[in-house]
Amino acid sequence: MSGDHAQKGYDEVNAMKKYLNKKGVPDSVIFLDHAGLDTYDSMFRAKNIFQVDTALVFTQEFHLPRALYIGKNMGLNINGVIADARIYEGNSHFKRREWAANIKAWMEINVENPPKIDGSAIPITGKSQLSHDK
Repeated sequence: MSGDHAQKGYDEVNAMKKYLNKKGVPDSVIFLDHAGLDTYDSMFRAKNIFQVDTALVFTQEFHLPRALYIGKNMGLNINGVIADARIYEGNSHFKRREWAANIKAWMEINVENPPKIDGSAIPITGKSQLSHDK
């Protein structure tokens, strides 16, 4: 699970973890990337912090092509699944946002850009608890 948890009062990753726990997924197989502040950071950290080689990304349809582009350009063997729970209002807003985000993604890929928050390696083949809140 990768998402924004840079501030104490905003916690995307533990919300996702709780959802999976309610569906019967044990903590022992859930890795949390608390510093997935944007797609580039999530992919960079997957490759370099969590040492992922192959990934399956679940995200909204409008976002999926950019996520795959960034992941492939980071050297990940990556595929994606559209995870739209509903039709999102303001679809034209998302299209405009993605246009700008695609330019940003190209820049991040083509200009060396370290993630906003780095960290020690937590291999995905190791213990997931190392990625959980203490």
